[in-house]
Amino acid sequence: MKQIGVVGLGTMGLAIAANLLDKGYSVWGFDRSPERITLFEGQGGKAAKSAADVGQNVDTVIIMVFASADLRDVILGKDGLIETLQGESTVIITASVGPQIILEIEGELSKKDIKILDAPVMADFNDAKAGRMRMLLSGEEAVIEKHRNMLSDMTSEIYSMGDKPGMAQAGKMCLQALFCLSFESGFEIIAMARSYGLNMKEMRRASEDSPASSVMLDMAWKFGAERIFENTFNPMSIFDKDIHIVLDMERDKKLWMPASEGTAAIYRKALEKWPKEDVWSAIKIVENEKETENE
Repeated sequence: MKQIGVVGLGTMGLAIAANLLDKGYSVWGFDRSPERITLFEGQGGKAAKSAADVGQNVDTVIIMVFASADLRDVILGKDGLIETLQGESTVIITASVGPQIILEIEGELSKKDIKILDAPVMADFNDAKAGRMRMLLSGEEAVIEKHRNMLSDMTSEIYSMGDKPGMAQAGKMCLQALFCLSFESGFEIIAMARSYGLNMKEMRRASEDSPASSVMLDMAWKFGAERIFENTFNPMSIFDKDIHIVLDMERDKKLWMPASEGTAAIYRKALEKWPKEDVWSAIKIVENEKETENE
């Protein structure tokens, strides 16, 4: 029975672990939250006391954490994976954290001959639990082939981004920028239409029938225009994190991306004002920016 580790047992990590358990893998898991560990054990997983404890029991570890600081901590920090993983082990990073941190971590892990697969995913809880995530993937071809069967057990589609860790993260951030910009475009046209007193039902129908229609624009109408700001499983914290990673990449490559810069500023304002709301709350900044700034 193949032994796999999962570090980070939030919504997605727990679903990834559940899928692997269902497919016959023996899974060791760690999370800082005792409640998440209890849920994991209830699925049949083996609880570890730390990330290092996971590394002591397996040679392949999947990491699903929120941000780059979390990733650095569970790999390079105290009781991190680097303390116990052996040479030729593999760390598979499914979190969306940007390319810079991946390169930093690869530099440290390579000193112990530990391999990295850069593998951010596009999925929700149900996709992850059913093994139908869509994965952007980059890394050494030999390492990818070594884990091909397990990756197939986790995914419905794999998009090969290149042969170096960090490339898949760059691809994922291109997609996240597209999400963020598309939502913001939707918020702006909805706010403008409403400010002119247009028939919003007909405006929505016209936008859906136009060449500019998209799934993301439809979501902006569905949630933003309808003022549904919570419990849609699209937290602003994730989009704010990702669009600011995009700005880091913009600076690193000396690009000029004013649309991303403007969107990042609006998302940060919305997050600061309504930290528990979803991305759709940004429409409130667009509609009444001056009043929002002065409150």
